[in-house]
Amino acid sequence: MHLFGYPVTLGRMPLRFAIMGTGKIAGKVTPYIQRAEGCRVVAAASRDANRARAFASELGIGETADAGCTYDELLARDDIDAVYITLPNGDHPVWSERLLEAGKHVLCEKPLCWTRAQAERLFEVAGANRRVLAEAFMYLHSPLTADAIALARTAMHDPDASPIGRLTKIVARFDISIEDGWKDTPKSNIRYSRALVGGALMDLGCYPVSFARTVTGETPASLDASATMVDRFEGSPRDGSDAVDGAASLTGAFPSGVAFDLSCSMIEPMKDNGGRAPDVLARLIGDKGAAEIRDFPRPERILLMGERIEGGEKWIDSPLADPAEVYRLQAESFARAAAEGGAAKPSGEWSIEQAGVLERALEAIGLRFDEPGW
Repeated sequence: MHLFGYPVTLGRMPLRFAIMGTGKIAGKVTPYIQRAEGCRVVAAASRDANRARAFASELGIGETADAGCTYDELLARDDIDAVYITLPNGDHPVWSERLLEAGKHVLCEKPLCWTRAQAERLFEVAGANRRVLAEAFMYLHSPLTADAIALARTAMHDPDASPIGRLTKIVARFDISIEDGWKDTPKSNIRYSRALVGGALMDLGCYPVSFARTVTGETPASLDASATMVDRFEGSPRDGSDAVDGAASLTGAFPSGVAFDLSCSMIEPMKDNGGRAPDVLARLIGDKGAAEIRDFPRPERILLMGERIEGGEKWIDSPLADPAEVYRLQAESFARAAAEGGAAKPSGEWSIEQAGVLERALEAIGLRFDEPGW
């Protein structure tokens, strides 16, 4: 049902969202929030109010000049229920806390933070203010992710009933290039900024880590990590730092004995034909076969392979016509949690464990970020 052009759920008014930040991810996700049931995007915020107003106008946000505002103005507004944070990683903890204390629900782009202690503090603040805080791992809302969880759990706990047999290993990669094809060069791309908490592990590796944790339902018992460090950022006066990880690899095992081999890279070389060679996939490896999910952050299909599969392979297709609809499903799930006082997805406990694993991985590669300016 829609009211005055905005989606509304019977029995409650839509959750009024502001978009914090006007970058690439904000422009990509905002239209899906606008279409989400129980959600209404009413404002955009930027350090520069004029930029916020231009972004709001471009995406059809709001109906007045108040549709664009600064971050500080956003805190004081009482016509906004929730904020979707799309700021650089280093700003996530501080602004999440400020917004929660200002009475806003917060949907924060991943990664929420980079230490377990930071995550624990944020969810304590959320609880104290009776507000919902959720980390925006959109793929957790995909029907195919639910299928991958079911496959992994069956392979772990009932291998005789599993199409891939007993689960022995999880492989997941998020290897891309941000050298070209972006409006920013490495010298100005914030993913290369240590002061802004960049690097491959924080921006990309959080996906393989979260996927392996999610499908097993476990936290790694052992973890080793290595990285290729790069020092290329010169684009901000806020940055006076050294290198970040351009690529990282994590290996180890879960308490169940399932091994993992995870990798991420933002410095992948070009193919011989001049095209980029992104490699974004997850694979569940069993003793009788395997399940492969390409582009697992926005999955379209799962390929089952092995001796127990008739014909050797079988495809499981997503019911979503557009894989990016996971952003809409994420917003709807968040709105329900805010309206009903229920648990968000992912839960606070999940995000605390996620931050703890990232902290362990960063320590293993010898990369330390400054604590947030609480």
